[in-house]
Amino acid sequence: MFLMHPVSLAISLASALVYAVYLNGRRAVRFSLLYMLPMMVVAALVNPAFNHEGATILTYLPSGNPLTLESILYGAAAAAMLAAVVTWFSCYTAVMTSDKFVYLFGRVIPALSLVLSMTLRFVPKFQAQLQVVSEAQRCIGRDVSNGGVLRRLRNAITILSIMVTWSLESAIETADSMKSRGYGLPGRTAFSIYRFDSRDQSALSWLLYCGFFLCCGAAAKGFYWRYYPTARGVPLTPMTVCLQAVYLALCLMPVILNIRADREWGSAAQRKRGAAMYQTMSLPLYSGSFEEYHGWGDLRAELAALGCDGMEGIWSGEEFPEDLPADLVIGYHLTFYPDWLDFYRDDRRALKRKFGSLDAAARFYGGPGPETLLEQYRADLRRAAGLNPHYVVFHVSDVSIEEGYTYHWLHTNQEVIDAAVEVINLILGTETWPFEFLVENQWWPGFTFTEPEETVRLLEGIRFAGKGILLDTGHLMNACTGLKSEAEGADYIRRMLNRHGSLATWVRGVHLHQSLSGEYVKAHTGLLPAGLPEDYGERFGVSYQHILQIDQHRPWTDPAILPVLEQIGPRYLTHELSSRGRMSRAEAMAAQARLFQQGGKMGV
Repeated sequence: MFLMHPVSLAISLASALVYAVYLNGRRAVRFSLLYMLPMMVVAALVNPAFNHEGATILTYLPSGNPLTLESILYGAAAAAMLAAVVTWFSCYTAVMTSDKFVYLFGRVIPALSLVLSMTLRFVPKFQAQLQVVSEAQRCIGRDVSNGGVLRRLRNAITILSIMVTWSLESAIETADSMKSRGYGLPGRTAFSIYRFDSRDQSALSWLLYCGFFLCCGAAAKGFYWRYYPTARGVPLTPMTVCLQAVYLALCLMPVILNIRADREWGSAAQRKRGAAMYQTMSLPLYSGSFEEYHGWGDLRAELAALGCDGMEGIWSGEEFPEDLPADLVIGYHLTFYPDWLDFYRDDRRALKRKFGSLDAAARFYGGPGPETLLEQYRADLRRAAGLNPHYVVFHVSDVSIEEGYTYHWLHTNQEVIDAAVEVINLILGTETWPFEFLVENQWWPGFTFTEPEETVRLLEGIRFAGKGILLDTGHLMNACTGLKSEAEGADYIRRMLNRHGSLATWVRGVHLHQSLSGEYVKAHTGLLPAGLPEDYGERFGVSYQHILQIDQHRPWTDPAILPVLEQIGPRYLTHELSSRGRMSRAEAMAAQARLFQQGGKMGV
C-alpha cells in the first residue's frame, strides 16, 4: 500500500489473489468476482469523476470539467491498491488466530495480547450462547419474533439480560480458572502449540533481508512513480528490475512457504507408507468376544476367511487373556471419554451441573483432578505397548450428554483440539513408543476432518514423530446431515479429501463403515428429550443408545467408495461394523467384503 508504482501494485494484487485462492479455494474467487471487482470499478470511476488534475485532457464531462488520462490512471492505481489491501487482510484473517497472536506478542505486550485473545474467543462463544438462549426462549413463546412490537421488545430485553448475566458469570469463571492455574505468578510457564525453529529463523532472515533491500531501493527512488501532472516514473534499469523481482519474491513468500510445507508433509507421510495394506476387524478385547471362537486358531481362521490380517482391539476394562497372541493385534483403539474436557480443565461448576456433585464426577472418572485422566491414558498406552501393535487410535472430540441431543456445542473445535494436543503430548512424553499414533475424526466438537486449518492445527501441535490420521468414513458422513445415499456419502468424503489437498497424505488408516442418519438427527436433536434419568450413569446409558442411532456403523454396499479408498491408499483398513456377536459380525463383514473380494482377499 506504500508503493504506487504500477508494476508493484500488479505484483501485490496478483500475489494476494494467488494466496487467497490457495487458502480459501473457490471462496476467494467468488469473493473477488462478487465484491472486489465491483469495488475496483467504483473506485476507478470515482477519481476521474471528482479529480480533474492532469495535463493530458481526453475530453470534457457534461459538467464542463476535464477528463484527464492521469486521473484515470490514478483511479485505477488506487483501486488496485485498495483491492490488494483488502485481499491481503482476508489472507491475514484466514491465517492468524488468537493463539498465534498470543505466541507472537504475549511476552512483549502480555496483558494486551491476553485481552485480544480472550475477546476473539469470546465473540464466537457469545454467538453460540445467544443461539441457545434464543431457541430456548422460542420454545416457550418468548422469542423476538413472537407477538406485537412491545412484546418483542420485552422479549429482546429479556434475552439481552440473560446474555449479560451469562457474560458476567463467564468472566468470573474465567478469572477463577486463571487464578487457579497460577496466572500472573512469577516463573509460571505457558503452553503453546508453536515453536520457533530453524525454519522460522531462515524465513525471518529472508524477510529482514528483503525488507532492508526494498527500503534502500525506495530511498534511492527505485520505486518512484508519479501520476500528476503527467504519469512518469523511474526508467527501466537493472536496479529497478532487481527491486521488483525481490518485491515479487517477498509477496509470493507465503505461498512458497505453504507449498513447501505441504510437500514436506506429503513426502514424510509418503515415506512412511509401506507397500502392504493391513486389513483388520474391530473387536473388543474382553473374554466375551473370544469365547465365541474355539481357540485362537479358530479366530485366525475366521479372520483369514474374511480377508483380514488381524484385528483392531479396544480395551474393555478387564485383563487381557494371558495367552492372547500379540501378532493378532494390528491396531489398538485407546480408551476415551466422550465428555472429558471440563474434567481435564477442572471446571467444577460444569462438573457439578453435569454430575450433581464433585464426588459423583470423581467416581465416574475414577478419581479427582485432571491427573486421573492423564494416568488412565498413560496406563492404556502401556497396555497397548505390551501388545506391540502397529498403531494406536485416539479420539479428538468432546461432547456432553446434553450436547449429543441439542447439538448446541459448548466448546469450539479449536478449544477441543488444543486441549487434546496438550493431553497427547503429556501422555506420550519423550518416550519412544513402538507404534504409530493416529488421531481419529468425529462429528462432535474437535477434529472433524472438514476444515484443513484445524487439521493443520492438530498435526502441528502433536510432537510425536509417528503421528498420523485415521479417517473414520462413518463419522465424516455424520458431519453432513444432508446425505441421502452411500454414493452421496462417498462423494462427500472425496470432497473433504480434495479440500485437504496434500494434507490427505497424512491419512494412514481408515475405519470403514457408513452412516446415513441425517433424517434421524433432524428429527431427534435440538432439544433434550423428556424423561432423561437424573443419575449420570443411567443418563449416559440412555444417551449411548441415541448415539448408536446416529453412528450406525453399517457396511458399505455401494462401489462408489472404492475410488475413494484408492485415492487414500491407507496402510491400515479396519472394518468397524456394528454387530451383536460372531455371526452378525461375520455377516456384516461379508456384506462389505463383497465390494472388495479379489481372490479371497479384500483389497483396494
